[in-house]
Amino acid sequence: KKKKSSGAIALTPGVVFTDNPVVGTNESATTSSGAPAPGCASYSGGDMWYSVVVPADGNITLEMNSNPTGGGGDAGAAAYSGTCGSLTLISCNDDDSDDGLYPIISISNPALAGQTIYLRVWEYGNDATINFQVSAYSATLSVEDF
Repeated sequence: KKKKSSGAIALTPGVVFTDNPVVGTNESATTSSGAPAPGCASYSGGDMWYSVVVPADGNITLEMNSNPTGGGGDAGAAAYSGTCGSLTLISCNDDDSDDGLYPIISISNPALAGQTIYLRVWEYGNDATINFQVSAYSATLSVEDF
């Protein structure tokens, strides 16, 4: 099943990673075309897409970790702004999450407030199946934001 940004899985921002993580796998992932190359984490295709609306202050963290009930692995991620067919790379990350082999991207840009950004995730080198969690969160969110 092909996942591209137009069919991106929506993430619900929380205050911390564990608030609303989404479990995923790269099994059956295919290579998207048309988006700018991520430029890190040995991208070789086999990507999945997620989306999130940036909170009003422009602060959001996008993080990927291993799925506690699944296998480990190694992954990369890239965040994009814009629309399908006209995406702009914001940032790419390989190994900065607490999990060590997974990405984390922190965005602080008031110009992106209220916009949908897209997160492209993949297994490093596209040569193994991994199970993972993806989450969007912002420490500046509070109970009133829900």
